[in-house]
Amino acid sequence: MRLVCFWIGLLGSAVLPAQDIDVAVLPGQSRALTILDEIRNGHERAAFLKLFKERQPPKRRGLAESFLDRWPQSWLLATVYEIASKACIDLGDYEAATVRIRIQRTPRRIPRR
Repeated sequence: MRLVCFWIGLLGSAVLPAQDIDVAVLPGQSRALTILDEIRNGHERAAFLKLFKERQPPKRRGLAESFLDRWPQSWLLATVYEIASKACIDLGDYEAATVRIRIQRTPRRIPRR
């Protein structure tokens, strides 16, 4: 009996259409969610987007360093350190790139509130 119920449930679920649980049905055209939607601070979001879109290594390195100075507690630090180290590599500053990588991999102590 259990086997029959198992097969009925299995076949029944295969026939029914599935629903995306991460999709909200709203009127109008919807857009895909990105990592930028998770950034609450508007200035931090704009700075990260500007950094992410920049393609010239000198400007990218400068934007990354200013981001790190302005938001030292951001949850985006790992990504920003990676961008900064890659910009340093592109500029031939391998020592600065290794320092950025070391800082990125060093665990930080988070103060308790």
